[in-house]
Amino acid sequence: MRTSSAKNMFAAVAVMSTVAAIGANMVKSLAGEWRVTGENLTGVVCLPGTLADAKLGSHMTAADWEADTDRRSKGALTREYQYIGKAVYEREITLTEEEARYPLELVMERVMLHSELAIDGEALGSYDSLATEHVYPIPQKITKAGRHTIRLTLDNSNLYDFSCWAHSYGPVMQSVWHGVVGEFALRRQSALRKARVFASWPTNGRLVVEVPEGFENLGNVKLWKCEVGRDVLDPPKRRVRRPRPTKF
Repeated sequence: MRTSSAKNMFAAVAVMSTVAAIGANMVKSLAGEWRVTGENLTGVVCLPGTLADAKLGSHMTAADWEADTDRRSKGALTREYQYIGKAVYEREITLTEEEARYPLELVMERVMLHSELAIDGEALGSYDSLATEHVYPIPQKITKAGRHTIRLTLDNSNLYDFSCWAHSYGPVMQSVWHGVVGEFALRRQSALRKARVFASWPTNGRLVVEVPEGFENLGNVKLWKCEVGRDVLDPPKRRVRRPRPTKF
């Protein structure tokens, strides 16, 4: 039996998007040479990049590949240089008075899989994600003007028993690499990270978005909304109305 609530469901979706370029809030790029150490591993690597790019890790030759009887390595992506496990990346940076004016966060667009961050010997937490950026808010007491040592511990081990055929972790789609790819920088912390977003279902079916004070000063961020009307299991139409974005 259909009910009116099942027939007509309305929602408001708030999407926060930046209209400026991706690097608009970047304060300092972290691209460059990093010292790296790991198990039977020592060298220098350019980040963003991978250990394989620097020819660091176990070297698999064409003959090694041919001799490998494990069919999982056939018909898949095989890196010439491979490294699985923890490795520590370290470098020094200097922050100017201007760069240290605002609260900062360190962002790594993609890491496989686990990361830990320490600055000047102070641990700032850890992060696990294959699909989203690793972002570390940095206390301002640490990011004073002057010289600082950044220490990243990255681990691409199979920590969660993924299948060897997993698209996000394995040789089928991208191989198991070690390093940082994509955006890699210190950027201004966004007040949006402190926003509390929650949904309620009053009669108008609007999603209520609560943001902290000072949000109006973010400049390059705009709010978008759309109402979604849906007929659920409503034969014979079975139709879904498309969202209609409206700027406010």
